[in-house]
Amino acid sequence: MKKIISTLLTLILFTSFLITPIYGQEEGVVAEEKIIATKNLEIKSSRRANNYIVNCEATIDDLGRSRILISALTETVSKVDTLKLKVSLQKQRGSSWTNIRSWNESNSNDDEINFETIYTDASSGKYRVKVSHIITENGKTETEQSTTSSINVK
Repeated sequence: MKKIISTLLTLILFTSFLITPIYGQEEGVVAEEKIIATKNLEIKSSRRANNYIVNCEATIDDLGRSRILISALTETVSKVDTLKLKVSLQKQRGSSWTNIRSWNESNSNDDEINFETIYTDASSGKYRVKVSHIITENGKTETEQSTTSSINVK
């Protein structure tokens, strides 16, 4: 009898671990977030609970000689009416972040949008990239935000 009860409890616990990630996720909550970091480069990738957006990425890389590589990506499950990226390069001033430069990119009737640029006027300090990933499909809008960790430009 003890063996049967023990087996049933084990089965119930195991089943609850399998079911929790599926039913415990609320809409708009981060389902998976990966950060890949090297000495000068960070890629922040998110998978979220949306109807259309499946992947958002923002990167920043110190290229040296006052140059910063900035890139952003949004991927959707299928082609959508519009995709937009609002990319901001920010510099830390004291304890707050100030927008240094901003770019807007848009695309229509596609399943991804990419942005890449090199900022060539970086003075010494800490920088990061903040991105709004915006899609519209059949009048409905989904928005996600990505912010990289800071890099130190010398």
